[in-house]
Amino acid sequence: MHDRVEYQRARMSDPAIRARQSEYQRQRRANDWRKPLLDQARARAKRDGLDFNITLDDIVIPTHCPVLGIELRRDGGKNRDWSPSLDKIIPAFGYVRGNVQVISNRANRFKSNATLDEVRLLLAHMEKLHGSGHSRVTTH
Repeated sequence: MHDRVEYQRARMSDPAIRARQSEYQRQRRANDWRKPLLDQARARAKRDGLDFNITLDDIVIPTHCPVLGIELRRDGGKNRDWSPSLDKIIPAFGYVRGNVQVISNRANRFKSNATLDEVRLLLAHMEKLHGSGHSRVTTH
């Protein structure tokens, strides 16, 4: 086992091999949107000490955000409002089967760590300020 690790280290120190490997990983991520979501979730779970047992098959990316109805699309690997984002339905449970869904990055930022009561308070405040209409306030 030790020899294999040393071999891999030596291989990856070669700039040409590292470049080919990076390109391979970039193409793999570009072809399957689920892969970066899975990889990033695994890293966050490890960093934050959360449970993690999902696989690519547990990540289903809809065409539109189930929360906001906007079309989900990728923009060169950058996180935009319309980018797919892996959401933990109940954050404390971690990234486990049945507790993840794909929503837009914008919806996931709204949701963040807010409680249902906090979301209700925010809604009440916004309705008080702007009425119950769906239009945004614009400035000229």
